[in-house]
Parts: sequence; structure tokens; C-alpha cells
Amino acid sequence: MIKKHAQKHIHLNNVEAANISYASAIELNADGKNVPTSFMAIPAGVVFGRDGRKWTNDHPINIVNAFDAEGVDLPVDYQHGSEYHKTDGKPVPAAGWIKAVRNVDGAIWVDVEWTAKASEMIIAKEYRYISPAFARNLDNSILALSSIALVLKPNLAALPALNNKTPNSDNPNPVKEREMKKEQLIILCALLGLSPDAADEVVVAAVKKIKDDGEIALNSLNKAPSLETHVPRADYDLVKIDLANKTTELNTIQTNAKNTEIETLVSDAVAAGKVSPASKQQYIDVCNLGDDGIKAFKNLIADAPVLNNKGIITPANVPNGEIKTLTDQQIEICSMTGQSQEDYLKSLNAA
Repeated sequence: MIKKHAQKHIHLNNVEAANISYASAIELNADGKNVPTSFMAIPAGVVFGRDGRKWTNDHPINIVNAFDAEGVDLPVDYQHGSEYHKTDGKPVPAAGWIKAVRNVDGAIWVDVEWTAKASEMIIAKEYRYISPAFARNLDNSILALSSIALVLKPNLAALPALNNKTPNSDNPNPVKEREMKKEQLIILCALLGLSPDAADEVVVAAVKKIKDDGEIALNSLNKAPSLETHVPRADYDLVKIDLANKTTELNTIQTNAKNTEIETLVSDAVAAGKVSPASKQQYIDVCNLGDDGIKAFKNLIADAPVLNNKGIITPANVPNGEIKTLTDQQIEICSMTGQSQEDYLKSLNAA
């Protein structure tokens, strides 16, 4: 079966459509004698594929209008070559050109001008089927015809075989007239709230009103949203940028305040003789490690001896005024800064 190709977008009357899908199942030359130039490309209503996928041809007039708006003939190619190779620069020969698109009882019919080569291949049954490529929205409603391909394997079961002439018609794809049974008409009238014997024009008018009301409801979805429940994107972006700037300013203020607090804390310890001026930056670095660093420094200076101009005023049990061991707080400082206890002892005794 034909696999769905990579998604793409096309512009139809300045409305951006969604994905391109492929389907196939028209037999071009069942009797091997002629090549049809007019045939059904997309069936009416729900279109089922043999691979389980389905699409809806619920607005055929939109498909016709999209073709007319393009103003150019659409290609008939081989194996969807014009869709697969639109960006790789490879030449893609045309098998023919779609000259007209028509709405026939909800189905999409096309008039095709074949190339001589394609005609020969169809007559020889080298290609027997076609596959329409069409734009669809996310609900799988068909929006526009994109191209038609000559293919080898069919997918759509609903498309009739071309060139299968009926005894009463020379048209290779005759349009079958379908009459609504009386029982179906009674059910339809009941659903519409009409009497079972309602005139045909009354039934048609009721169906048209439902269709028009549905289109009005869909159109209302495109109206601008209320400002009470929606914020314009531009305003949202401005508020987002302003919030980011204020957050940055707040972080800067908090950082500066913390730096000032640490500078004051260590400077006061130096002034009180608890910390050597030469070690000031080291203790500032400890405090900058966070709340744990500040807590460790405060515990350290709480039990630290007071320095004088000649060094540390040590207790009497410290011989020659030399510090032999570190306090628990000093050991914690070493752990936080990564400095060895021996180097820290040297810095204290050198102070």
C-alpha cells in the first residue's frame, strides 16, 4: 500500500492547510482499449483506504475552489514523484496535467490531459491505478487536491474502475443515482423534527439550516478571544521579559547584600583581633560557600584567641607561644576550604 509521505504545508486562498495524504484505487484501463480523460479522483463522503486509514470529503466545493484559486494545472505523475522529490532537485516527468476539477454529487472528478508516453503505458497496462494526493487538516477532512499519481498498488476501495463501461452508458465511470428509501426519509424527517410527509423542499431547507448553523459555529471559533480570559501574546511577552529583568535585579541586590554582610563580619573579626589581616580573604572565601560557611566562621571566631601585633596571645600551656593543634572549628574551616591542617597551622603561627 502507499505509505503516507512526510508532512508538508500548502497555501490555499491564504489559508494554511495541514498534511498531504496519498490514496489509490482507480483502475485506469480495465478493457485495455482506451484511456479516460475524465474520472473520479476522490469519492464523496467518508473515504476508506484498504490500509485502515480514512478521510472525509465533506466540503467538495472547497476542493474545487482551491484548484481554481491556484490558477495552474496540477500534475499527474508516477508513484507520487512530484510530492516525494519537491526539494531534492531531481527531474520528475509528468504523466499528464489536471485541467479541471469538478464537484459531481459530492465526489471530486477531474479532467486530465495525458502525455503520449503515459497513454501508451496505460493502454499496455504498465500502470493500472491512480492515487490522489490531497491536503487534509488534523481531523482528516480533505481540503484540496495536490496531485494525482499513476501507481501499481491500489488503496482506496471506493473508487470505481475506469473503462468498465456499463451496458447503458459509454461513460467509463458512470455516476449512480441514489434514491432515498421511504423508511430512510421517515427517519430523516424524525431527526429533523418534521412530519413524515414533509415536502422535499422542506426537508432540504432543514438540512441546509443545520449545515449553515454548523458553519456559523465553526466561524465563531475564529473570532478574537475575550480580553477577560485571554492575554495578547505581545503583552504576555513584555510581562515575561519584565519579570525576568526584575528577578535578575533582585538576585543582584541579594548577592550584594550577602557580600556586604560577609565583608562586615570578617572585618569586625579582624578589628577584634580574632583574625589576622593576612587571612581575611581566606575567611571571606569560606563565608561565600554559603550559610554553612558563615556558621563555621562564627563558631571559629567565638572561641579564637585574640591577636596582638606580635602574634597570637596563647594560653599558658602552649610552649613558646606556638599553636600545636587546631580547634574543631579550625578543622571544619580546613575541610570547607580544602586547605591541609598543616598549612593552616603554619599560617596561624606565622600571623
